[in-house]
Amino acid sequence: MSGERLIGTFIGPVHFEDTSLKVGTHSHPIEKSEELIRPSGDYRGYVIQEFRFLDENAKMCSGAEFRIQPYGSTSVVEIFQGSNTAEMLIEGNGSLLMASPDGKVSVYHLKETCGSVEFCITSEDGASCWVAGERGARVLDITSPPYDPNTTERTIPLDSKELPDLFWASYRILATKSELLPEGVIFIDVSKELKE
Repeated sequence: MSGERLIGTFIGPVHFEDTSLKVGTHSHPIEKSEELIRPSGDYRGYVIQEFRFLDENAKMCSGAEFRIQPYGSTSVVEIFQGSNTAEMLIEGNGSLLMASPDGKVSVYHLKETCGSVEFCITSEDGASCWVAGERGARVLDITSPPYDPNTTERTIPLDSKELPDLFWASYRILATKSELLPEGVIFIDVSKELKE
């Protein structure tokens, strides 16, 4: 694991349905937006379906499902200070590419969803995006406080100098089916960690 700690939690099974989100033994009523958001600009190859909680979580967080085509990616976003996200791969395979504020680049790779045990990756600062593998990916994203493009995160333009060259080199490699990441990237195979 290259000495890097996992920044997440092993949780019970995740069931995302039309009217509820069940994580482990906890079930939360939700309402999904009927509209699918199709991002434009630099990042394509995915759609977003937002949802809101209908219980006590409504004031604390909101969510979205990202459906990413094979080797597509979500937008690279910077999480604003005071916000955090919890992300769960619920179908397919892919990698969460992250850059910390101090410039460290990490890849959390999930070769497959893990059946009865899911891995929830949390982040509070820095920049990140999902890049799907050959089967595409469905990812749940829970944002706290509730998502607001003005206060929780912002999109970083493709190839922006705000992020290290190592981040963009890794992004291109993941999105073009290559498995050999550049030297200096911290690679964590979450699927392997779950099996050990």
